[in-house]
Amino acid sequence: MAKKKQVKKNKSQNMMWITALTVLAVAAGVFYFANRPAAAIDAVFRNVSVTDLKNASEPDKIILDVRTQGEYDEGHVEGVVLIPVQQLADRLDELPKDKPLYVICRSGNRSMTASEILEKAGFKDIRNVQGGILAWQRAGYPVVR
Repeated sequence: MAKKKQVKKNKSQNMMWITALTVLAVAAGVFYFANRPAAAIDAVFRNVSVTDLKNASEPDKIILDVRTQGEYDEGHVEGVVLIPVQQLADRLDELPKDKPLYVICRSGNRSMTASEILEKAGFKDIRNVQGGILAWQRAGYPVVR
């Protein structure tokens, strides 16, 4: 009987240690991501609104449209560079790595994929336009046809 009590006590202590280590690991992760250096934060794309894009004042910004040619022809933001997301990995050399890149698509899904491709390729200032051209039009902003 004493052996069963000891086994039960050991299991209980093991669970306590596992719980404590899990809490410690989560806390360390939260601390790391909350306090990582600015360079690490800059290397990750961030989400922006269509209003942020509309009000963007960087004179050297690039707006990258990652939709298809047909979607682009139906209406796009003035001044965009069109590189469909399916071609992006093969055409990265067409984009400057040292300028802000605003990435837009139809609804925000493909632009997120494109932003991840750009991030992995070493681009540093990537801004994923949430809601895409649909949100742009809903906001009443003009499109070029």
